[in-house]
Amino acid sequence: MSDVLLAVESVTVRFGGLTAVDSMSVVVRPGAIYGIIGPNGAGKTTFFDTISGHRRVSAGRIEFRGNDVTHEPAHRRARMGLARTFQLGGIIPDLTALENVILGLDQARRSGAVLTDRRSDRAVALATLERLGVGGAADQPCVSLAAGTRRLVEVARTIAAGAHLVLLDEPGAGVHETESRELVRVIRALAGEGTAFLLIDHSMDLVFAACEDVTVMNLGKRIANGPPEAIRNDPRVLEAYLGTTAMRRA
Repeated sequence: MSDVLLAVESVTVRFGGLTAVDSMSVVVRPGAIYGIIGPNGAGKTTFFDTISGHRRVSAGRIEFRGNDVTHEPAHRRARMGLARTFQLGGIIPDLTALENVILGLDQARRSGAVLTDRRSDRAVALATLERLGVGGAADQPCVSLAAGTRRLVEVARTIAAGAHLVLLDEPGAGVHETESRELVRVIRALAGEGTAFLLIDHSMDLVFAACEDVTVMNLGKRIANGPPEAIRNDPRVLEAYLGTTAMRRA
C-alpha cells in the first residue's frame, strides 16, 4: 500500500483573469504535520478549499488515499476521512463540547464515514475529548470555552469521526501562548498515532513548533519548501514577508 495519503499535483485556480493558485503541489504522508504559510493574499485558503472540495480546480489533480478526488464534492472527501476545520470555527457555540462531538459523529454516520452504533456516541465522544485533554470541558457550552479549548473540541470532532487527514485553517487565531503549546502537543501526539495534519496559520511560532515540513506561498505560487529552520532563513521568504523581523524571531 502506498505511503502517500494526499497527493496534490500542479493545482491551479483561476478567477477570470486572476490566478489565485498557480501550479501548487503537495505530498502528505500518514502521521505527517505539514504547514503552509504566506502573507495575506498568498492563496493559502483558496488552496485549502480545493483540497477539501469546497472549490473547484481549474487545472491539476488531487488524490486522497489512492483515489482521484479532483472532481469529488466535499462530503465525499469527508466520507473518505478528509476533515476540515475553518478559521471562524465549525462548532455550535450554544452546545456543549460533548454535544458538538456527538453531533459530528452523527453527521459522519449519515455520510457513511463511520459505522458505530448511535448508542455508543456519548462514550466515544467523551473518550475522544479526554484523549485530547479537554474532557473536563465536556459539559460546558462552547461559547464559554477559551479559544484554544474550542480548537481542541473541533479537532476532537474530526478524530472521533475517523479522520485520516485534518486540514486546520488558522488554528492559532485568538489562542494565547500556553494554549498554542497545548495545541501543538496534541497535534504531535495524534500524528504519532498516524493522523496527518495540513495546517495554515499566521503564527510562525505555532507552525514552526508543530510542522516538520513547511511550504511558503506568495501570489499563488510556492516560493520555498523545507524544514522550519531552512524556511526561517530563506531570503525569498523574508522578502515575501517584507523583511519583517517576525520571521527571524519565530
